[in-house]
Amino acid sequence: MNKVPQPLIDCVRARGFRGSGQNFRKAEADCLLVVNFQGSQSGPRFYINLGAQPLFIPTESNRSADPKKLKEYECVFRQRVRGGSHAWNPTSHEASALSAVFADDMDKFFGQALGFKNQVLAGNVRPLAEELPWGVPPARACLHIARACRELGLSHEAESVAELGLTLAGEPATALRGALRQIAGGAA
Repeated sequence: MNKVPQPLIDCVRARGFRGSGQNFRKAEADCLLVVNFQGSQSGPRFYINLGAQPLFIPTESNRSADPKKLKEYECVFRQRVRGGSHAWNPTSHEASALSAVFADDMDKFFGQALGFKNQVLAGNVRPLAEELPWGVPPARACLHIARACRELGLSHEAESVAELGLTLAGEPATALRGALRQIAGGAA
């Protein structure tokens, strides 16, 4: 079994994450933050995945987030750390360089995620839906933002973002389109 390089574990733990093996989690403000080290199927390499789940909206699987079991792929906001796949046994120079990129990507991505609620509350959500890179297709991001608006009492904004999502969603996305229609029509 491959082990995550110690400098990366140190980087995660220094930021208050808890966990072991491939998954580390941290609750902060109204969000769960997740770091996942995913082994590559094409050799002795791995990827670093980041996930953020606002606690006031459902996960990708349309459930409440479990702080002890949430996986990165269940988070509504996801991003892979720059650089593609990485060697399980990097040289000290490679580990140092990767740790710097990892720390930078974590700080930026998690900072955006932790600011999400305030951005929604500011009410200018259409640009939020169109501009933020959340690791999900734009129509799906619209669903998450519309749900956040609805939960925060911004029904007009929720409907507006859901309408935008409907224009972006392809016809085959029937479940997504149905969820967006419920919000666009003002349904709870």
